[in-house]
Amino acid sequence: MNRNNFLLIVFTAVLFYTCQDGRFKQGEGLYEFYCSSCHMLDGSGLAQLYPPLNASDWLNENKDQLPYIMRFGIEDTLYVNGQEYTIPMSGLPELSAVEISNITNYILSAWDNDLGKMSFKEVQNSLDSKKD
Repeated sequence: MNRNNFLLIVFTAVLFYTCQDGRFKQGEGLYEFYCSSCHMLDGSGLAQLYPPLNASDWLNENKDQLPYIMRFGIEDTLYVNGQEYTIPMSGLPELSAVEISNITNYILSAWDNDLGKMSFKEVQNSLDSKKD
């Protein structure tokens, strides 16, 4: 085997490996930077202060609200898996719609979650919705 064939095989193997593990990679990195200090790396939340995102009954029923909450925050009381959460969440208006879409889809598919995906149009509709 000549050197060029060897390099091609190595390159193909590396590319294949990174593509297999790359699903929602940007969303994961953004989640770790912006969200994990409150919701934890594993999505388990922080005691009675911040709700879990992993295996969350609230998220399962309200996933369409997730992009809006990321952008604009929330002050409502939430009940997640039988626990009350009253601490307001500040929004992250500096995040682009693409970044929010990536974080949203990461959360919906991470850990024990299997909540499908949201298209960019669905994310944009959530961001454009008016909440009273």
